[in-house]
Amino acid sequence: MSRSLKIICILLGLSFGLGLVGYFTARDIWEVKRGSEFLKRENYSQALPYFERAVQIKPKNAAYWFGLGFALYKLNRPEEALQAYDRALALNYQSDRLWFNKGVVLARCRHDVKGAMECYDHALKLNPQMIQAWNSKGFILEIQGQYPQALECFDHALQLDPQSALAWGGKSVVMSSLKKFKEAVECSDRALKIEPGNSLFWQGKARALKNLEEYRPALDCCRQALKLKPNDPKILQLKNELLNKLGK
Repeated sequence: MSRSLKIICILLGLSFGLGLVGYFTARDIWEVKRGSEFLKRENYSQALPYFERAVQIKPKNAAYWFGLGFALYKLNRPEEALQAYDRALALNYQSDRLWFNKGVVLARCRHDVKGAMECYDHALKLNPQMIQAWNSKGFILEIQGQYPQALECFDHALQLDPQSALAWGGKSVVMSSLKKFKEAVECSDRALKIEPGNSLFWQGKARALKNLEEYRPALDCCRQALKLKPNDPKILQLKNELLNKLGK
C-alpha cells in the first residue's frame, strides 16, 4: 500500500474515533468503511461510489474529500480530483499530505509547475520532514535547470532518509546535468542498491556511463533496464546508440 493510501486510511479511522459515528446510520458507516477497504486494495473504481456517498452524508469531513480526490486522481479524472482536494483543504488547511497530493495532480496532469511548487512549499511549511515533497521539488528544479537548488532538495531528502532511492536517483540526474558523470554513476549505484527493479535508475546509469565512454558497462545497464521494460522506446534507442559505439 502506498504512503498516501495509508494516510487516508488513518484519517478515515480518526474520523470514526472523534465521535462522528453519531452522524451516520449503521449503513452509512458500513459504506464508508467499505470504500476505505477498496482503497487499501487499490481498487479505485469500486471505492469511488462509496466516497461520493460519504461526502454527501458528511460534506464537512476532510478525510472523505481526500479519499474521493485520491480515487478520482487514480481513475484519471484530475480536474475532479483537484476540486475534491480543494474541498478537503478548505476544511483542513493543516494537512501536509493534502497539499502534497494537490501538488502531484497539478504537476502531472496540468503541468502547472508554479502551482505544484506552491503546494509543495505549503506541505513543507507544515512538515519540513516530508521527504516526498523535497524530492518532488528537486525534480521540478532540475527540469527548470536550477541544478544547485535541485541538489539541495535531494540532499535534504537524503539527510532525512539515506535510504530514499528516489532522492539518490534524482541526485544522479542532477549530476549528469552538471556533467559530473562519475558522481552520477555513484548515485545511480546507491539508488539501485535500494531499488534494483527501477528501470529509470538503470537507464540513468547507462547514460552516465555512455558519457564516460564506458560503452560496454553502459550496454549491460541498458539490458537490465530492458528486462524491466522491454518495449520502452527510449531504452531501445539508447541500446542502439551503444551498439553503434561498439561497432555492432
